[in-house]
Amino acid sequence: MKRLRLITHVALPLTAWSVTVHAQAPVARTSAGRDCVMCHLEWAAAFEKPDAIVLIDRPAQPQAAEEATCLGCHDGSVGDSRKRVWIEHGHKTGVAAPKDMNVPAVLPLTDGKLACRTCHTAHSGPAPDSPMMIFFTRVPNDASQLCQMCHPAMTKGTELGTHPVGGMPWPVPDAIVAAGGRVTPDRQRLICETCHTPHGSREEHLLVMGTQSSELCLTCHAKLRPGMWRPDAALEHPQNPPLSSPAQRQAIRDMGTRMGPGDTLICLSCHKLHHGLEGRYMLADSLAQSNLCVRCHPERKEMFGTKHDLRTSAPDERNRLGVRPADSGPCGACHSFHQFARRPDPQPLDPTGLCATCHHPDGCAGKATGLPFSHPSDLDWGDPAVLPSSGDLTLYPRVDHRAKKTIACLTCHDPHRAPEPHFLRHEPDQVCAQCHRDYPVPLTGPHDFAPRADKKNARGRTAAETGRCGFCHATHNAVGMLMWAATPNAPNGPDALCTECHRAGGLAAAKTGAPLLHPAGPQTAARVRASASHLPLYGVDGRKHENGGIACGTCHDPHAGPDATGDLLRLTRGTASNTLCMECHRDTRWIDVSLHNSRSLGNYPGGPWSCGPCHSTHGRRGTTTTTSPWVGPLGENHWPPDVRRCMGCHGDRGTATRITPTPHPDVYMRNVTPPDSAGYLPLLGPDGDVREEGRIACLTCHVPHGRAPGEALPAVDPARLTRTQLAALRYMVRPYVAPNLCTTCHGFDGIRRYLYYHQPDKRKSTTEVGQ
Repeated sequence: MKRLRLITHVALPLTAWSVTVHAQAPVARTSAGRDCVMCHLEWAAAFEKPDAIVLIDRPAQPQAAEEATCLGCHDGSVGDSRKRVWIEHGHKTGVAAPKDMNVPAVLPLTDGKLACRTCHTAHSGPAPDSPMMIFFTRVPNDASQLCQMCHPAMTKGTELGTHPVGGMPWPVPDAIVAAGGRVTPDRQRLICETCHTPHGSREEHLLVMGTQSSELCLTCHAKLRPGMWRPDAALEHPQNPPLSSPAQRQAIRDMGTRMGPGDTLICLSCHKLHHGLEGRYMLADSLAQSNLCVRCHPERKEMFGTKHDLRTSAPDERNRLGVRPADSGPCGACHSFHQFARRPDPQPLDPTGLCATCHHPDGCAGKATGLPFSHPSDLDWGDPAVLPSSGDLTLYPRVDHRAKKTIACLTCHDPHRAPEPHFLRHEPDQVCAQCHRDYPVPLTGPHDFAPRADKKNARGRTAAETGRCGFCHATHNAVGMLMWAATPNAPNGPDALCTECHRAGGLAAAKTGAPLLHPAGPQTAARVRASASHLPLYGVDGRKHENGGIACGTCHDPHAGPDATGDLLRLTRGTASNTLCMECHRDTRWIDVSLHNSRSLGNYPGGPWSCGPCHSTHGRRGTTTTTSPWVGPLGENHWPPDVRRCMGCHGDRGTATRITPTPHPDVYMRNVTPPDSAGYLPLLGPDGDVREEGRIACLTCHVPHGRAPGEALPAVDPARLTRTQLAALRYMVRPYVAPNLCTTCHGFDGIRRYLYYHQPDKRKSTTEVGQ
């Protein structure tokens, strides 16, 4: 059994030390000085005394270099101790230096490994107030000399891609010092220990403050913190934004940089403080070709080679920082991470000013300047009908009223989009369709000029070049109403939008129709409004307006889709055209249960629809002097106008059932029965129009468009009844409800005269009222 030997008197107070040596000097191993034995245990004299009683063997290796020896005192038990030396994160010991690190001989290793003695020694300190006296470093470290002896590559300077040390433009912030960063007497001098601490760091890389939210960087570089020093901070790269795609996360991994908590972008995502590229910014990748930018924004590479790539379109143009595109890269010509690269020039239609900064007469894009904006921008954007439906069409706060929004250049244009034309966010028609959702895309039918290369608008461009919408409407530099670009002449009124093309010599000369017969005055417009029809009315500016008037667009849809009729009527293809008429003429909707139904009139000119044989909006088969758009046959001239219309078919030359009318005596009459009463029978004026004062005519008793089923008049399917059965139901005879116009003169005999009006032999009576 090994004999225990006791070593005594090895613990001496720290006050017994006397440090006067300027450099480490050799000390005899056999020294029994109690102050030396504190660390050099193997030097204890007791190990040499044969009669000494010792508890341990002499150490085989020197103990002063052991970490446990240092921490025996520096555990908080002495005034110079700090718990962070032994509890918290510190410089590694007990590990071999990396192969590429050349540790100088003045910094001794222990068995080739780092130890406390590598940097510290108890035998240094030239003067009591020297930092070497405070920290017992082997060499002075007031300017990070000790750090740089092992890490020379970490301070190569910005030209070699590392963060600079030495003089700086502003003092080290107090927040850095409070966190443990050290400074020299000159607070405007940066050293390694300003950001790093060899002992007691709670952060990675022995930093005095964390970088997870860029806080260490931004504490010194406060001007790079968005929103702290400029009102246009929105134009900077956002601080600590979350990464939005796996490609962005992979880009950071590929560069060997780091992300913040929650996969956010931090300063160290783009910068490498000790291993960056050459240049002042210590970047992880080059800006010359915008490689750093397109790593996270690969879709922006679509812009390269376009007119917005100033490397080719304006190679001598310098951004606000004085850098040419060849050096800044295509992105850097307009963008900079921490400040705008081109000074914004806000304009009414470019509130951001990002377009006008180049697109002005003296700018590098002066040739693409001077295009008046024709599209209205003062619309009611609170109306969902005009709000953009696509997420990439954005409205912008107005220059003169920040609370209101307006359409701007960037609403429709994307400066990074390619291929061209015009950097639109979508194909031209698709851009229009984002707001104009009631118009079909793609436009088809007669107004689709895309497949017709022979048709060019006023600017000499085909629809294949302008898009289907752009053939007639131009957002920039248009003339007249509705951004007109189809013809050289500016339209004057809503109908002129059609007649500019639909006229002799116009683009649509072959589709020029006959003059409009349909009434288009205020009374007709009022009827449209009263009918609750979906047909639009138009104001003098050519736009739809609820209090507007009748125009071509009321019945025709110039933007009709593939299901429209050949005449672009506001109907679905295959739908009976009389349904369009019935939108306003609701009293005609029972015509198919009358003898004037489609089956009866289908073989007549203008058929097979019920209205066509008698009426034509544009009078394609001739007109009459009546107020109705009549194109059907007419009876003899001696009949009044309304009777002539009936006798055209029911007279001697007509093909319908022949009627021999018995004219009522032509006496002045006034209708005392109001129009909304059940017994109302209308009187007609000289032109065949219904009046309060007039004469009895065909329309007094007959309803040529049929009447609604009701009491004593069952609803029927006309296809299941013969003509004789339909005639027996008398759907075309007005109901006789007393009192009425007849009873005013004929009393109770009025009903017999009413029923047998065309049969004089049955109508006669021995007592005739009113004669």
